[in-house]
Amino acid sequence: MAHMTKDPSNPARFVVLYPAYINARLTVQEGRRIAKELAVENPTPREILTILLKLQAEKGLTIKFEGNKHYSRDYLQVGRARVQLKNSDGSAICPDIQTRKQLWCYVAQQIKNIPERKVELRLGELEPQVDAPTEETAANKGKTNAKPKPSGKPAKANSKGKKGKKK
Repeated sequence: MAHMTKDPSNPARFVVLYPAYINARLTVQEGRRIAKELAVENPTPREILTILLKLQAEKGLTIKFEGNKHYSRDYLQVGRARVQLKNSDGSAICPDIQTRKQLWCYVAQQIKNIPERKVELRLGELEPQVDAPTEETAANKGKTNAKPKPSGKPAKANSKGKKGKKK
């Protein structure tokens, strides 16, 4: 168990990162751990893993990804990552990222810089194009009570109510 050891190199002592920790759409009560301005909207475990694997290759951090773990405040959220930030003597592995909060902010910032995510944001920001009015729409403009065209079916004889009962 994590509380039984103080050795930072023990996997039970690694820093945990759930997607909810850096999700800008969540409140603090729902599990967000960093400022909303620093967070990213709806990060996926795959995006987090991609960023952490790059960080592992560049800085030498040890990463464990647990795809079967659920976040306790949102059981439908699956996947978490564990990251070793300190050596067994307590020294930081990466001088840029020494605390869990720095790790969360770094990952959120890197997710914002993913090219596919930028394309999705640009597509979401576009407003739908309005087509030029055609002759038909120009002729019907201003008519709010347009009568429906007859369908060729005869109208029902009794329009008063249920099964022919008249009042």
